[in-house]
Amino acid sequence: MDRDKDRDKSKTTKPSTSSSTQEGTPGHPQRNLNTQSDINALIAGSPGPVSNPSEARKWLETKGWILNGESYTCTKIVNILLTASLLPKIPLEAANAIRAAAFLLEDDVTDKISSAIASAVATKIKSDLTDITSNLTASHSLTLAPPNRLTRPSTSKMPLPKLSLQSSP
Repeated sequence: MDRDKDRDKSKTTKPSTSSSTQEGTPGHPQRNLNTQSDINALIAGSPGPVSNPSEARKWLETKGWILNGESYTCTKIVNILLTASLLPKIPLEAANAIRAAAFLLEDDVTDKISSAIASAVATKIKSDLTDITSNLTASHSLTLAPPNRLTRPSTSKMPLPKLSLQSSP
């Protein structure tokens, strides 16, 4: 009986080979994810036409998932994943994993786009405020500067020439 408990415990508490250190949800143990190098080795040894990015693109084009020469953005990949998760022969567990990954990828893309826009707006506002501040400082300096004969007319009283309204002889 104790051996059964130990065996069950070893199934759920196996050390993960992933970099994640969080526990799974109570009642749902964390999956042990392979490292990227393990995944690459397993894919290279498995049958199938897709084992690298260029083969992936070729396969997606051949199967009609993307058009020949079409760019494959993260948004397009999310669309492909969500569409693939709806295929009738995909087991429910795989379909849910594909959908979950697609939704998280889409959320990450949205966060990155929002951050990039916010950063660009902040940079533009900072630049504009710096220009405004510089202009205000320059204007304020001119107002406080002592009178300069080259920039301001003299306020000293100079005699004005007398104009004669009589005609000359």
